[in-house]
Formats: sequence, structure tokens, C-alpha cells
Amino acid sequence: MGLDELPDDLPLDLDATTHTRSVDRSAMLHEGSEGFGHKSRKLTTGAGVLDPFLRIEELWLEEAALEPTAHAGTLLFHYVFEDSDSGLTLRDSIGVEHLVAPGGVFVMSTGNGLIVEATPEHYGRTCHGLVVTVNLSCAEKDLPPMKAGAPTKAIRELTRGPMRLRVLAGQSNGLQATFLPGTPFTLLEVQLAPGASLRHELPRDHTAFAIVLRGRALIGTSEDPRSVRAGVAVSLFDDGDSVLVRAADEKCHVLIGSGKPLAEPVFTDRGFVMNHPQELADAQARFESGAMGTLAPRE
Repeated sequence: MGLDELPDDLPLDLDATTHTRSVDRSAMLHEGSEGFGHKSRKLTTGAGVLDPFLRIEELWLEEAALEPTAHAGTLLFHYVFEDSDSGLTLRDSIGVEHLVAPGGVFVMSTGNGLIVEATPEHYGRTCHGLVVTVNLSCAEKDLPPMKAGAPTKAIRELTRGPMRLRVLAGQSNGLQATFLPGTPFTLLEVQLAPGASLRHELPRDHTAFAIVLRGRALIGTSEDPRSVRAGVAVSLFDDGDSVLVRAADEKCHVLIGSGKPLAEPVFTDRGFVMNHPQELADAQARFESGAMGTLAPRE
């Protein structure tokens, strides 16, 4: 089904046949500057809190590269916002450079290990991006790294009056993203004018969160909505089969995520995420031996 053939009855508005989830807890995104020309707002979750999500980071890169970092046992989801003045260049230890243009997506399943570096495409221009770190299942952690990208035009999106939805991963409202992960999860970028709403339906056993990037949103049930301002993330109870987000008295820009929990032990050390402490030691040994490849310095 093409973009011009979308049905008119997508479940975007209030729908009595679904039960809306209520807000569980909220947290401020941690703002920081990690070197010259690198600002970020991030949410790092504890083991199991937003399983399978481990970290969500909104970043602004202008002149500095993110230093080469070894990763294993995770999926790294990169997105460059459409308002970005620059694309994002990714280098890794198993292949050539890849450019993520504004509006595009690039995904790395780090598997048993690789080294990654990110830098803005144009020196002196700001790259506004998003990096979401998702845990891999125990079986996927032993696989070789894999990569996949989706250019701007491949992102499925829907504009309905004052609401615009981009399905970056997974599926929502009849739209299915190009990228369908092995560990089922969904990432949605939503822009709403005042009073507009979006409903995302999901299985009751899936984790769900929302992060307000700009403006102010009302999240939760229509009877008891939580007012959430920019820079705040909320998790939602599993007391319903949909997430409802509405703009308050100003335009808002929201990231919605949901996914099936892995319910596996989580042990972390820098970029390594494993199911047992010995597996962390093994990953470190692979890195030190060069088994994760090397990344030559930039000229």
C-alpha cells in the first residue's frame, strides 16, 4: 500500500474500543556537554526499567566527533532529525563510512562486537540527531555485527491535519517501517499542533515510554492526563493497549517508544551489554585482541 493509498479510518483519535495507558513515572533528561561541539540530552535506564531500551540520547554535534567506542550486545539506532543542518557520518571497524542524511535512519546490530565513530557530515554545521540503544537477546549477542539503513524517502509517514507521524522503526497506525528489528520495538516521531492527538496501539506486555522534545504534551488517559514539558520522559503502566499523546497549548514534538521486554539478565561495562559478568570479560578480551577490528584515525 503506497503513501497515497492510506485508508481514512486509521485509529488516530480517541477510540472507546481501546484502553489508554496511564503514566507510571517521569524523569528529566540529563543535559550535558561531552567535549567541544557536542551537547546532549539523554535518558539512561536501569536494567529492566524500559526493557529492551537501554539509552535514548538526543544530540547536537557541531565540530567534534563522538570518540571511537567499542560496542557489543546491543542495537544502535541512529536518526537525524529533518531540521538538522548537517548529516551524520558513521564509521565502524567492519566496513566503509555511511552518511545518514537529515530525515534518515541507520541501524547497527553490534552483535559480538565492533568499534563505532560518529561525526557531523559538515564541519562547523550542527547535526541534530538521536541515538537509541536497544538490548539484543542472548542469542543475537553471539552473531556477527550487521547494518541496515533507510533514507529519508523510505521512512513511512502520515500527515493528518495538525498531526504528523513518522514511523522510524516497527509499526503504528497502519504504517510499517522499512526497518523491522529482530527484537520487536517501535519508535515514532510525532509533531502535533495545539489540541491535536495521536494514539499508538500496542500489546499489553510491551514496554512504553514518551519523551517530549519540544513544547508541552498531555500524556495518559483523557480523564487524568499528565502534563509533560520538553526535556522530560515518562514511562507508562501496562494497564492498557494504547498510548495517547495530545498537544497542550503549544506545538509539541514527541518521541514515542514501545517494545517487547527480553526479561533477561543485564550486565554492562561501557559499550558492552551482556547476560553474565563472564561474558563482559570475554567481550573485553575480544576487543583487546583486535577481534572487533580496528578503526584508523581520521586524516
